[in-house]
Amino acid sequence: MVRSRFFGLGYFLVWGMVALSLVGLSTSVAMGFPAQAPTPEREFRDVLVTDLHGVVTPVMEDHIASVMRKAEREDRILVVEMDTPGGLDSSMRGIARKFLNADIPIVVHVTPRGARAASAGAIIAMAAHVMVMSPSTSIGAATPIDLAGEDLERKVINDAMAYAEGIARLRGRNIGFARDAVEKGRSITDQEALQIGVADLLAGDREELLALLDGRKLVLSSGPTQGEDGGIGEQAILRTREADVKEAKMGGLRQFLQWLADPNVAFLFLSLGTLAILYEVINPGMGAGGILGVILLLLAFFSLSVLPVNATGVVLLLLALVLFIAELFAPGVGVLGAGGTAALILGGAFLFRGSVAVDFLLLLPVALLVCAGVIFAGRLAWRARGAPPVLGADTLLGARSIIQRCDSPSQGWIFLNGAWWMVSPDPEKMEEELEKGQEVEVVGRDGLTLLVRFARKSVHD
Repeated sequence: MVRSRFFGLGYFLVWGMVALSLVGLSTSVAMGFPAQAPTPEREFRDVLVTDLHGVVTPVMEDHIASVMRKAEREDRILVVEMDTPGGLDSSMRGIARKFLNADIPIVVHVTPRGARAASAGAIIAMAAHVMVMSPSTSIGAATPIDLAGEDLERKVINDAMAYAEGIARLRGRNIGFARDAVEKGRSITDQEALQIGVADLLAGDREELLALLDGRKLVLSSGPTQGEDGGIGEQAILRTREADVKEAKMGGLRQFLQWLADPNVAFLFLSLGTLAILYEVINPGMGAGGILGVILLLLAFFSLSVLPVNATGVVLLLLALVLFIAELFAPGVGVLGAGGTAALILGGAFLFRGSVAVDFLLLLPVALLVCAGVIFAGRLAWRARGAPPVLGADTLLGARSIIQRCDSPSQGWIFLNGAWWMVSPDPEKMEEELEKGQEVEVVGRDGLTLLVRFARKSVHD
């Protein structure tokens, strides 16, 4: 009986010691080897500044994408100084999407005083990690409209409203304002934006902005860390008090494309292009009106976002190729070559942008050199076929020249003002037949053929 009790007590003590040992081992493992090490913070000490001024267009979207790539390569904070009345929905969504997925801090500063982040600009500003406003600025009025300025149907507004709400929720901004800005066209001042949680800071200039950003922590789009706003991303801390600041301005060619994207310019080009083509159809000539009309219509379609930037460039280069080939087979005063040169220059401006941008000082002489080469090659080809090139003008009435060649009694050739012309007798003023060596006077024109009469008899060559 005593032995049995002793055995039971010992059994209990042994298993108790084993349990305590396991608990101690697990505790020591947990303390020595944490389940997940904390994610280190990335520090950003340098700043890249660009601007978003004017209408939000595909050109502006392309510029922002280019600047973001530069900031990512150099590990810099991107500060976008904004003053915009809005723009295209597709371009707005493209820029906002890039901001939401950025691996660098994005700061939008609505500046200078009196600036605005209206319509599409309001959505873009709310998509930034940090949104800052200068005194006397405003944000809002984001109701979608069509090209005529009229509100779109309800389902389009609901879609835009849901998009704005999603951005506001992700960035921890006032969701009610995001909804009202789209649905009711609500717009607020800088002070109200700060009070209701739309803007993060107020800064009058760039120097004050950098001072306020110093030490600020935020969550980027990549990495495993859980942010305070519910977003998943890598922690970043800004060190901007003594930052190295660089500016990335829009290049000259891109500024030209941005000007073309203005709706007012689109309407002007659409009208002039249509008139030029109609004039060419009514009064066929050397094709200058038709070429100008086609180029203007292409630019208008780009301005209206009917043709994307790259597609416009490709079409212009194809047009240049067609005009250069036409110049080879039908050489004239160079109208076709000049049109091809203009199309080539514009195509280069549309296609080669950003990091692969072609310097205009190189593009222009190369295009002119190509034009000169095509015109010269056309002359050589025409002479090789044994016929002189035909040129066009209407300022030769009364001019005199010698018939250099006769193909028939009613058709000959003269060389006048540096160009070859086909001539025929004017039936009302000349009954004689054409002969080589005769001096004739221009009295009219029938298409590309000059009508002449004899000025005086001359000795045959």
